Amino acid sequence: MLCFFDIFFTLLPPFIFIYHLYFMLFSSEDLILVYKMIISFLFALFIKQYSRSERHSDKYYIYRSKYSFPSTHSIFYTLYILNSKNIFIYILCSLGIYSRLFFKHHTNKDVLCGIVFAMVFDRIYNTMILKH
Repeated sequence: MLCFFDIFFTLLPPFIFIYHLYFMLFSSEDLILVYKMIISFLFALFIKQYSRSERHSDKYYIYRSKYSFPSTHSIFYTLYILNSKNIFIYILCSLGIYSRLFFKHHTNKDVLCGIVFAMVFDRIYNTMILKH
C-alpha cells in the first residue's frame, strides 16, 4: 500500500503539468502556471547541478535522479498551492510534500529549501515578470 502512495505522489506532478498544458489553450491563468512550472524546474535543475548534493538511499523509489537538493517535487507542490484557491489542492499537495520525507526521498533540508525556493520564485515571478 505504501508503494502505491509513493508512486502516486511521484507521478502526480507530470500529470498535473499535462493537465494544465492541455487547458492553457483556453485559459491565461493555466498558461502562466505552466510557464512558472517550467522556469522553476529549470532553475531547480541548475541548483541541483551546482550543489551536487548526493541523494540519500531510498527505501521506495520509481525514478531516482542523481542529486536531491532542492526537492523539485516540493517546489512543484508549493507553487501549485500558492496558485490555487482550492482546499482539496492544498491538502493533496501538502501530502505530496510530506511524502518526500516519509518515503525518505529527501532530507528535511531538501524539502524546506524547495518550499522556500518556490515561495521566493513565485514572489519574484509575480512582481517582476507579470507586472511587465
